[in-house]
Amino acid sequence: MEKKKSLKKSYYEIYENITSIKINEIESEHEIISLIMKINMNQSLGTLNENTINAELISQIFRSNEDSLSKLLLIDQELFEIKFKLYIYLIDLFNQLCKIYSKNDSKRKLVEPIIEALIESKTFLKIKLQLNEEKINIINNHIGQARYKFSHLSYFEIEGKDIDYVFEYYQSKCEKIVHGFELSKDSSFLSYLKNDKEIEKNIFINNLSFLLLKMHYEIKYFHPKLKFWDNPYYKKIVDFFYESTNLENIDKSLEKNFEKLLVEEFIKTSFYLEAKGISVIDEKIQLLQLNTDEYKQLIDIITSKINVDNAG
Repeated sequence: MEKKKSLKKSYYEIYENITSIKINEIESEHEIISLIMKINMNQSLGTLNENTINAELISQIFRSNEDSLSKLLLIDQELFEIKFKLYIYLIDLFNQLCKIYSKNDSKRKLVEPIIEALIESKTFLKIKLQLNEEKINIINNHIGQARYKFSHLSYFEIEGKDIDYVFEYYQSKCEKIVHGFELSKDSSFLSYLKNDKEIEKNIFINNLSFLLLKMHYEIKYFHPKLKFWDNPYYKKIVDFFYESTNLENIDKSLEKNFEKLLVEEFIKTSFYLEAKGISVIDEKIQLLQLNTDEYKQLIDIITSKINVDNAG
């Protein structure tokens, strides 16, 4: 009984501490990891820190929290509810970690394992727990947002790779972004969080168009003479983009202008989001500057286009 009281007290203390913090304003990797350790109550993680964090430890963190949720559901509903809220905060902490890692070339490789761990965790929870629709929607929204807000961050080295393989890779990344957006949209973006549907749609199109611009300009850099417009894998990406974004007044037959369309959609959605107080232009340019050689031309196009549109 005393142990149960102590556990309950610990959960409430952690919850009160976490909920008083604006996670999306934290810029310190150390602070994020410290909060992750608090939520996990340091269980079986050893010395998790900025130097030791890796894909395996990230998976362990989620397995530990899934096990705790599974046990608490059977023995204490009140504790389960608190732990579930902490689990959602854990997702948000990892989402913020993705944002921080996007600015660090050596840590950026961890973004993809984090997103995969989130998806894996959602699958495990569905197997282990009988969650009600409200909780499923909460999980879907938070994990969906991770997919469409951060799947564009990682860098894919295409040098020496078969072009069909490159297109297949980017197709899979597009599918992750689209699936994430649909997951969140189907949960109504959790209206009580006051997420604006139009803002979320613009974030989705902005990130999807940015991902495909990265693909175009990396191909141009490593394969400057390659004509890939008729490649079936490339056409599949083009068709998938149109189908997924439902853009209006677009001539789909102009496949060779797809790159131009991507630039226009990226700039248009960027201006919309900036007007709503959401910074995307500087963040995207900073991301491209991590690989300046491949993306110099794209950086120049974006900055010149922004300057022209601002002048107009």
